[in-house]
Order: sequence, then structure tokens, then C-alpha cells
Amino acid sequence: MRIVKAGEKIDLPSHHSGIEGTNSANVEVSALPSGKSGETTLISDRLSARLYRADYFGCLSADLPERYVPGDAKVVEASAKNVQQAIHQINSRQMTGGGLALWPGAAYQPDMWVTSYAGHFMIEASRKGYNIPSGFMNRWTTFQRKEAQSWRYDANFKQTATVQAYRLYTLALAGAPERGAMNRLRETKDIPRLAGWMLAGAYAITGRPEAATELIDVRTLTTEEEYYGYWYGGGCRR
Repeated sequence: MRIVKAGEKIDLPSHHSGIEGTNSANVEVSALPSGKSGETTLISDRLSARLYRADYFGCLSADLPERYVPGDAKVVEASAKNVQQAIHQINSRQMTGGGLALWPGAAYQPDMWVTSYAGHFMIEASRKGYNIPSGFMNRWTTFQRKEAQSWRYDANFKQTATVQAYRLYTLALAGAPERGAMNRLRETKDIPRLAGWMLAGAYAITGRPEAATELIDVRTLTTEEEYYGYWYGGGCRR
């Protein structure tokens, strides 16, 4: 696999065997949208208007996409209001140890996926200029690093590798990568595909594109259906 930057040209040498004229080759090219040239309109069309009209954040699932909603002044204003409300809700759900509950009042134990998701939201919101409550990120980072260090792979519970990979990805986004845990997960065989992609993202963020490339196989772009429920996914949201 080769990664080609915008405007770059590459040569792909082909070595044939057999009788001349009987050979053939295939080249597969894939790309991620750059967000330019009218693609914002496409994103807007695909985001439901219900997202920014929501006035209840009982569940954290809407918070992160809310931050990316494009649109006119009314849409932006409504989205900003909801983002600020989400920040308040997320902060109120952080436990003493730094983890977060999925629902209000569920303070008996943190939800590992939601903790990463909520921290991801706070990181992105902060980058957009929103004020994050004092102490939230320090407590969150401490919790995430502790969980990342103590996690160990169990082949009977493969889905937890994805939870670990998302944890590592969000730590990298926060500027606090847990490199030892990243290396351990990288050496683990047969982890879910989504785990590999997220771990690749963590390596890319921390300046290790070669490690990221080794983890990505673009021949298969779907994730395993049997694991959807563990990260609140589904056929439409993988």
C-alpha cells in the first residue's frame, strides 16, 4: 500500500511473469474527502436536522457529531447552544476517579467507551474555542492512562481491544500518548479491524506514520458485526 499526498506523483513498477501479452494488473485507489469544493454541503445534507434541534442530552451519543454541524447562522447558533449544554452535562457526569457514566445518576461505575467518547468531544470542543471546566481534562487523562496501562488482551473478549484502541487514540489527541500500551496493542494479533484503525490514528498523531500504515488494510473497509453493540454501533454507524 502507498499513501500519496495531494499533488504528488508516484511510479508503481510492475514486474510481469509468463508470456508477454497475457498479463494483467489491477490498481485500487481510495481517498477520504478533504472537506473542500462543496463537500461541506454534502456533509450538511447527511446530518439530520434533528441533531442540532435536540434539547436533551441524556445520552452522550449526539454530542460529538453536534460539534461538526455546518449551516446558516441559526443552525450554528443552535449547535453552539447544544455544545455548551453538552459540556455541562459531560462535566456533571465525571466521577471522582475521572471516568464518566453513560446516563445521569449511573455513578456506580464508569462506561469505558463513553469515557473516551466524552473526552474526545471535550478535546474537539476546546479546539473550537469552547471553555472546558477546570480540572476535567486532568482527571480524565489520569483515568485514561491508568486504564490503558492496566489493560491486557484476552482472546475471549476481543472487543475490549477496540475499547483500548479508542482510549489510546483519544489520549494521543489530548497530547498525552501512552506509548507503551500502544506498542503492546500493536503487537497483539487478530484484533478487530476498528481497533487497528484507531490504533493507526494514534500512531499517526504521535508522528509514527510508518507504524500507522502497517496497521491499515484498505482491502476491507467494514467492521465485524458481532462487535457493534460493544461501542453502540450498528450497520449504519460502524
